[in-house]
Amino acid sequence: MQLLSLVFWLLRRRLGNSWLLLAVTSFGILASVTIMSTGALYARALGEAGLRHSVSSFSPEVHNAQLTAQNRPLGRADYIALESLAEESYNSRLGEMIKSTERFGRTQRNLTLLTTPTSPILGSPNGRAFFLTGFE
Repeated sequence: MQLLSLVFWLLRRRLGNSWLLLAVTSFGILASVTIMSTGALYARALGEAGLRHSVSSFSPEVHNAQLTAQNRPLGRADYIALESLAEESYNSRLGEMIKSTERFGRTQRNLTLLTTPTSPILGSPNGRAFFLTGFE
């Protein structure tokens, strides 16, 4: 108990002697934290203003956003999960600007499209399937 009262007495005595230094230091810390946080907010606002300017300065026919997903599985369940993820992403960012969405698949070379496990026939079509056919 005596140790606690001694600590409080020393604390009051030290604070009494250096209250001005503590006040100036506290103000400096508060000012620096405020300046650093406004820098991040300013950068975000500046980026959004730049995007708004570029969107408003062109006609709607010029805007064409493309979302590319490469090397995805071929199953319909996998495609539906990918489609919902993409839809959530572009609706959260471009919601009011979207008029329609379209998708297309393409094949890449290097995969022989044969049903038998024999060696490929010379001149047979090659490709790497990207999507299943028959989607809407």
